[in-house]
Amino acid sequence: LASKVNSIKQFCADLADRGLIASLHPAYLSNSDFAAASALPDVVYAGFDPTAPSLHFGHLIVLANLFRATLHGCHAIALVGRATARVGDPSGHTSDRLVAPEEVVDENANEMKSVLENLCNNFTSDYAEARGRLLVVDNADWHLKMSSLQFLDICRNFRVGEMLRMGTVKARMRSGVGLSCAEFLYQIFQSYDWYRLSRDYNCYFQVRA
Repeated sequence: LASKVNSIKQFCADLADRGLIASLHPAYLSNSDFAAASALPDVVYAGFDPTAPSLHFGHLIVLANLFRATLHGCHAIALVGRATARVGDPSGHTSDRLVAPEEVVDENANEMKSVLENLCNNFTSDYAEARGRLLVVDNADWHLKMSSLQFLDICRNFRVGEMLRMGTVKARMRSGVGLSCAEFLYQIFQSYDWYRLSRDYNCYFQVRA
């Protein structure tokens, strides 16, 4: 994926004009009216974890921004985190996150994918001016095909010291509760999502709420 005319800069400027940017990483992207964003491919993504059987109100602003990105000519990817939902994101939790059984996660993911695909199709039908494509992708497509030894090979690229400096990890360690090995490794699963999105879809830009 990549459109011929870069549109990330215009999309970022639009978000800023509407007061929808709380933070940027790296922060210098906002310099000179988002000039640095012009170097990025015109592909954006947002993640949707199937921790519930349907989308909820909190997903609205993220989904709306994906749709709006296509009006600026960006391609947009809705990433369903079927695999990472089985690991458990420790962010914002003071104790181990309760992870639903595999069959429940699968049911949630299937329902979420269906709803997202319908919404994307409806948007594409109603907004002919949208120049970007909308895709729904499931991270189980790559995570569930990976063996434990293949995952260990990926882990060799990460240093424990750097992982311990992550804000979520530090907060849990200071609390005395700690965190499970699965939650500690969540950031590696998430990093591999980034790698596959960049390699397979030329995507380097994430939208979050």
